[in-house]
Amino acid sequence: MDALLPMIKPGLVHSPSSTLLDHPLLFFGSGRMVKNLNPIRIPKITKVKAEAHKQVSTAPSIDFSDPDWKSKTSVSLDFAEGYPSDEEWHGYINNNDRVLLKVIRYSSSTSAGAECIDPGCTWVEQWVHRAGPREKIYFKPEEVKAAIVTCGGLCPGLNDVIRQIVITLEIYGVKKIVGIPFGYRGFSDKSLAEMPLSRKVVQNIHLSGGSLLGVSRGGPSVSEIVDSMEERGITMLFVLGGNGTHAGANAIHEECNKRRLKVAIVGVPKTIDNDILLMDKTFGFDTAVEEAQRAINSAYIEDVLINSPGVGENSTLSSGYITVDSRQSPNHKLSGWASVFRLNTVSSSKIVSILSVCAVRGGSGLEGAKELGSSTSVSLDFAEGYPSDEEWHGYINNNDRLLLKVIRYSSSTSAGAECIDPDCTWVEQWVHRAGPREKIYFKPEEVKAAIVTCGGLCPGLNDVIRQIVITLEIYGVKKIVGIPFGYRGFSDKSLAEMPLSRKVVQNIHLSGGSLLGVSRGGPSVSEILDSMEERGITMLFVLGGNGTHAGANAIHEECNKRRLKVAVVGVPKTIDNDILLMDKTFGFDTAVEEAQRAINSAYIEAHSAYHGIGVVKLMGRSSGFIAMQASLASGQIDICLILEVPFNLHGPHGILSHLKYLLETKGSAVVCVAEGAGQVFLEKINAADASGNIILGDIGVHIQQETKKYFKGIGFPADVKYIDPTYMIRACRANASDGILCTVLGQNAVHGAFAGYSGITVGICNTHFVYFPIPEVIAQPKVVDPNSRMWHRCLTSTGQPDFV
Repeated sequence: MDALLPMIKPGLVHSPSSTLLDHPLLFFGSGRMVKNLNPIRIPKITKVKAEAHKQVSTAPSIDFSDPDWKSKTSVSLDFAEGYPSDEEWHGYINNNDRVLLKVIRYSSSTSAGAECIDPGCTWVEQWVHRAGPREKIYFKPEEVKAAIVTCGGLCPGLNDVIRQIVITLEIYGVKKIVGIPFGYRGFSDKSLAEMPLSRKVVQNIHLSGGSLLGVSRGGPSVSEIVDSMEERGITMLFVLGGNGTHAGANAIHEECNKRRLKVAIVGVPKTIDNDILLMDKTFGFDTAVEEAQRAINSAYIEDVLINSPGVGENSTLSSGYITVDSRQSPNHKLSGWASVFRLNTVSSSKIVSILSVCAVRGGSGLEGAKELGSSTSVSLDFAEGYPSDEEWHGYINNNDRLLLKVIRYSSSTSAGAECIDPDCTWVEQWVHRAGPREKIYFKPEEVKAAIVTCGGLCPGLNDVIRQIVITLEIYGVKKIVGIPFGYRGFSDKSLAEMPLSRKVVQNIHLSGGSLLGVSRGGPSVSEILDSMEERGITMLFVLGGNGTHAGANAIHEECNKRRLKVAVVGVPKTIDNDILLMDKTFGFDTAVEEAQRAINSAYIEAHSAYHGIGVVKLMGRSSGFIAMQASLASGQIDICLILEVPFNLHGPHGILSHLKYLLETKGSAVVCVAEGAGQVFLEKINAADASGNIILGDIGVHIQQETKKYFKGIGFPADVKYIDPTYMIRACRANASDGILCTVLGQNAVHGAFAGYSGITVGICNTHFVYFPIPEVIAQPKVVDPNSRMWHRCLTSTGQPDFV
């Protein structure tokens, strides 16, 4: 196996270009070659032969310790010492950093979606190289001529990708960037001149659909394309397209290797069908689903039922109008028309909800696993459970688990490295996989389920409520109620519980807000439990953020003390995306999308005024995720300010000085600031809301006022506009992406309750749905890491300096 891994000598270049030219795709396994991905087959990767110039089926890896390594690759390393950075920076990716391809450890070949190489589902590690900037580069930027080509059909986001490729190339120092018009055809059609590209040319192309370069299918032969590339002096080719386009890109790469050309061929998958192997999703897919909902909405209004595959399938999930495929809802004799599941019998008298932390060193088992988490005193009276009346392979095995961290850092200096020691020892940390179990704990006809929404509003609340109710009815539950206005509804006698059914919730996802209402604070835990006992509640679904989840965990613990047969399950709700361990929380994508409307308005105001400055304040009291992602997505922000990164307003390196520079050079500027940023500049209010959150000063107004004062003081004309969309971005309906997320979260919350779990919350981790013990996710808010790749991407987009 080691023969496959490049042996990197200190100071020796091992750059993106040489990797891409000589390792189109490398997979690493546990001590053996992975020749194919079960059940997906990929081309065999052959080890480098000892003979010089030996051709292999897929380009070989280079062993730099071999004195004859140069004879085994068509790319020479003339610039072996590379171009070291002029400062110490920890944003680089180490060449040996890798990402785990498969993150679910299936405990049985019958588990839903199981991909096993043997009946025992042996754990095989399969790795791919991590993308990102390296400390050394292969190409001299001043000698590069880069070309971009877009092929196939149109796709939302093509212009965004073109724009960012051009901007990033300029950051590297590349001066010659061109676009090849109308796909591969542009290489041979003499009437189609290449298009010079620069940041100025592409600055606003992402504001419209289509492709700046045009698209077409087909084209000349590979030989003709490479002839054209040689004639034009192209040394980097970026190819945007689908499977067919990528097949062409690979053929171009192989032809370049045959001709021993120093050319890097890099593809960017483009397809709204999301049909590219091994990838979570391709760009344009989410937008396509969002737009598909408009058609579904029209069809729903016309009382037409649509059912289509591909994009339509996901549109079904986000819109809620189309029934789920019958294979996903097996019949069961006890539930009437749906599947009933029960937790498999366990030896303990307690059902444990765990976050497993396993410190295995190279083994494939789970020896030495440490169980962390909470448990419930619910006894297993129904140990035999209720078996399904049909064979179905959609169940999750109770021992299925998902890997929490998927990047193996090769160095503690790698970008975003999370290491327990200087050698970055690989430690496996696992969480339980969410989903339906074959056996259930509760008898559906004896269940009374309650739903409560707490804290502030968030896009998607109604979607989650709706899906919890629908899934409970599928299980056969007859008594479902909503608790009005948060925890307050348990104690306020004037607030009657709301009976819920599919008929009641059918269309609530079409609007924002919460059907049940929200509030902060509430009665004591003891009062809540007294109310639950009095009402006969056996399942409680709690939708809220960190504070609400702390309350849910306290309710769970009090249920344990009273030995009540109650499942308490949380669904994290926060547009700030500040819940630990999770990829994202529902409402966040919608908030970012809505925030872009405010940013675009600020951009138009600023660019339409003489020396215009637009200031936008976004939500994010304890984390800057919305401001960062909205800035990155819009491409219109010049300065992004978040609380995780300190800054100065005044002084030669302050924000105001940079704004003056932007007005002098660009004529306008747009600033995006998170509400929790810059609180050191504001007078402390020393007050808190009902949830215990400190009331913040208004940093947006402060920046607006200070900016006006600064430019007036130096006699420099500036027109400052301030936009605060705080409540607009959280009161709207969920978009397609959040609609899908809410649907699956709601379903899995019910699955977890029926499995007998309590004191858990459901979330998405590494694109899969899992159950976390509540204490593990509320220890502290998740914040933006200033050394993370995402923050560096944001800085690349804004071009802002450090303001300290």
